[in-house]
Amino acid sequence: MKNKEKKGFLSSVKNFVKNNKVLTVVGGSALLCNSAFAGVTYDLATNEFKGDIVLTPFYTAAGLVVTVLGAIYAVKAGMRMLKS
Repeated sequence: MKNKEKKGFLSSVKNFVKNNKVLTVVGGSALLCNSAFAGVTYDLATNEFKGDIVLTPFYTAAGLVVTVLGAIYAVKAGMRMLKS
C-alpha cells in the first residue's frame, strides 16, 4: 500500500512539474538564490566561515506555516464533527 502512495505522489509531482514549468523554474531559482542573501563567506586561509545570518525571515515564515497548519487542522476537525 505504501509503494502505491509513493508512486502516486511522485507521479503527481512529475505532472505538476510538466504542466507548470514556469512556476517550477521560478521556485527552484528562488531556493537557489536564497543563499545569496545570507552574507556568509568562507575563508580558505583560515578555514572559517565569516558573516552573519539574519533569521528574522525564517522565524516569520515558520510562524506563518504553523498558523496555517493549525487552521487546516481546525477546519478538518470541524468538518469531521459536522459529518457525524
